[in-house]
Amino acid sequence: MSQNTNLNNAIKNNDVVAARAVILGNFRKDRSQKIFKNIEYILFAKKEFDKLGSSFFKNDDGETEFTEDKSKWNVELWENMRIEVDHNFSEKKIDHIFQVMEHLRISGVADFQSVSEGVKTEELRSKVNKPESGNILSQMKFAAILGGAVGGGVGVLVGKPILGSILGVGIGFAIDKKIFSDK
Repeated sequence: MSQNTNLNNAIKNNDVVAARAVILGNFRKDRSQKIFKNIEYILFAKKEFDKLGSSFFKNDDGETEFTEDKSKWNVELWENMRIEVDHNFSEKKIDHIFQVMEHLRISGVADFQSVSEGVKTEELRSKVNKPESGNILSQMKFAAILGGAVGGGVGVLVGKPILGSILGVGIGFAIDKKIFSDK
């Protein structure tokens, strides 16, 4: 099994929060991988944190937009579930998000198709190897907004929402640079 250096470092430091961040960041990349590497990473992290006496997962809070009705399994649901997992990193939510990802792949949704070497078209290859600046900018905006939202939430808890948001934006950019640029 190929390992993720950031995940290995988080486990080595018994840093559950950092390990979860690696998993959360890899969901975007995992959509277009031949196999969902996050499943391997999650199983590995759970086993290693169990050895360290730490709990990798949180208890499920029961709040979800997930439905058994597969006709409602679309990209918007996946995006909402991705946010749910960010707020409540439970085994149940992780299982549900992979069910939806697999369904979207089988249904032919473009963002969830494997871009392994054997199936790339020249057009797709050029986009993957030379991303357009608009795509990179959108990704950076997403990371900054997500970081700002999370930072603001943490800031509210400690009584400094503005400082938390600013710090969160910086963390969002750092996560984008460290995790999403590892292609």
